[in-house]
Amino acid sequence: MIYLGETSKTTRRSFFTSLSNNASNMGILLAAGSAAVLSHFMPEPLFTTYGYRLLFLLGGLIGVIGFAFRSDLSET
Repeated sequence: MIYLGETSKTTRRSFFTSLSNNASNMGILLAAGSAAVLSHFMPEPLFTTYGYRLLFLLGGLIGVIGFAFRSDLSET
């Protein structure tokens, strides 16, 4: 949020800093929705043995992509 506030234009600063709060809420919604969809289409014994791990793998992949984006940001 601080990085967004420091790098955005002063006229749009509040909009861009609000995006970080909204993005965290969207992440929670996406996680709950993907778990619901996966548990709906996967049989319960299969989901409880290893199916939920697919969501952790997806989250890890998103984390690696996010780290790659953050490593290219310039320091303010």
